[in-house]
Amino acid sequence: MGAGYHGGFGSTKGSSKKDKNRDHKSQRKHYTREQLIDFINGKTTISSAIADKILKGMIKISVLGDELFERALGVSSEVVGLAIDNKIYIRASSSTIYSDIVHEGTHAMDYLQGLPYEKISSRDGEIRAYIAEHQFQKVSGLIVQFTNEDEIRVHVWLNYKLRGKK
Repeated sequence: MGAGYHGGFGSTKGSSKKDKNRDHKSQRKHYTREQLIDFINGKTTISSAIADKILKGMIKISVLGDELFERALGVSSEVVGLAIDNKIYIRASSSTIYSDIVHEGTHAMDYLQGLPYEKISSRDGEIRAYIAEHQFQKVSGLIVQFTNEDEIRVHVWLNYKLRGKK
């Protein structure tokens, strides 16, 4: 079983979203499953595939309140999303919920495609998820977290440990 924090299947304290003054605890919205699926569907190839897998029940999605998210998943307040195998968990108060679904959904898609946990949780796996999220943000008219893919690589290199290293 693989687990990780947004950014995805890795060992990290969470994404840099909080660092960019987008504190997820400042907002609380309620979304239906259909609203979440409808927004990500049709934007990019990856986001559409994730939406399709959620619709078919191949990827499970749970949007949880802050307290339940932290307690049930054993994560800190810094974490906005988490993927465990084909299940994604998203913090309901995240101001970047759609992007978080695409990021974590990318990890779930990797799992469904049979990639080993070591590959999903690697820096390359995180880069893949952040690039999918970045492309989705650009075409969706959302706030773009990184200016380019090189910036994503630097972020992952600085914030994600190599597997097996302390």
